[in-house]
Amino acid sequence: MHNPRPLCAAPHCNIRNRHRDTCPDPEQCWGCLPRWAADGLRLCDVDVRRLAEDASRCADLHAGLEQQIIRGGDSGEREKTSGSSTGAPVPDDDVMENRGKIRALLMAIVRLITEQRGVAWPNVRHLIRLPEGVEGPRAVGRRRTDELPALAAFIARHAEWIAAHRYGPTIARDLRNTAGDGRLWGMAYPAGSDRLYVGDCPAVLVDDDGSDLTGDDGQPVICGRRLYQYPDQPLITCTGCGIEETIEQWRRWLVGDAAGQADAYMIASHLSQTWMRPVDPAAIKKWAQRGHLAAVTEDDGEGGQRLIRDSKNRTQYRIAEALEYAESLWGPPAVARRAS
Repeated sequence: MHNPRPLCAAPHCNIRNRHRDTCPDPEQCWGCLPRWAADGLRLCDVDVRRLAEDASRCADLHAGLEQQIIRGGDSGEREKTSGSSTGAPVPDDDVMENRGKIRALLMAIVRLITEQRGVAWPNVRHLIRLPEGVEGPRAVGRRRTDELPALAAFIARHAEWIAAHRYGPTIARDLRNTAGDGRLWGMAYPAGSDRLYVGDCPAVLVDDDGSDLTGDDGQPVICGRRLYQYPDQPLITCTGCGIEETIEQWRRWLVGDAAGQADAYMIASHLSQTWMRPVDPAAIKKWAQRGHLAAVTEDDGEGGQRLIRDSKNRTQYRIAEALEYAESLWGPPAVARRAS
C-alpha cells in the first residue's frame, strides 16, 4: 500500500483556516493543519526557504544588537554606568546574553552540518603576505570564519540537507523563534528619541452638520491616524481630525482605566509610555503564549468560550494583568522628570 505524503514537521507550520481532525475548536483556531512536506524532506517548501531567511535575519539581529551593547544615545534610554552618573559605561548584560545565544545557535547548526555532512567549515579568502624582501604576486589563501553573515549563508546553502535531517524541525523552530522575536528586535532597534508612538486616534469623525460619520455598515467612522508625542511639545495633535490634547487625556481615551482591556499594540504603547522604554507588541503576544496574560473571552452561547476581538480582529487582553507582569519584570514604573 502506498504511504501517504507526510506533513511538514515544523512546529510553526500551519495553513490559515485549515484544521486537523483533532482540532478542539476550529472556530477560534487560526489554523493547525501543516502543509505537505517536500519530497524526501521533513519540511515543506515554505519552511525550507524560511531556514535560509531566518538564518540571515538572525545574523542581522546579531549585528543590530551590537549597536546597543552600550545603551543610551539614539535609544533615548539612560546610559548604564559602573555605579555613578560619571562612571565608565559598561555593557548591557541582556544584550550581551542574547547576542551570545544567537551566535551559539548559528554555530551549532554549522557544526552539525560540517561534522555530519563532511564539508569544510565556512571560510573566506585572504591574501598571504610574502616574506620580507621577496617580490612577486601575493598568493590567495582561505581561512575559517566565524562571522555570522558567512555562517548564515552557509546554512542557506545546506537548507535542503537540514530539512531532511531528523533535527530539521527543531532547527527550523529555533531559527524561527529567534528571527521573529519582537523583544530582541525592539532591543536592537529601539524607538528613536525624537518621537514616541502613542496609539491610533480613537475619535469618531463628524460631518459638516456635526453628526457622527457612519460607514456602509452603519458603524461610526474612526479617525485611526497614528499619534506621536514629540519632545518639548506638551500637547499631542492628531494630523487626521485635528484634536489636540495632553498625553494623559489621549491615554484615557485609548486605554481607559487599568480595569479595561486592549489589544497587544495598545498595551505595548501604554507600557512603553509608563516605563519609558521600547515595548514591542510581539512581546505582549509572547507573554500570552507563555501564560502570563490571558486573552479576554466571552460565552459563545453553546457552553463554550470565544475570543473577544476588536474591529481590527485583534485579540484583547486585560490591562491590569499586563501592568502587573511588566512590574514584575522591570520594577516600578519610571518617574517622568521635567527639564529644569
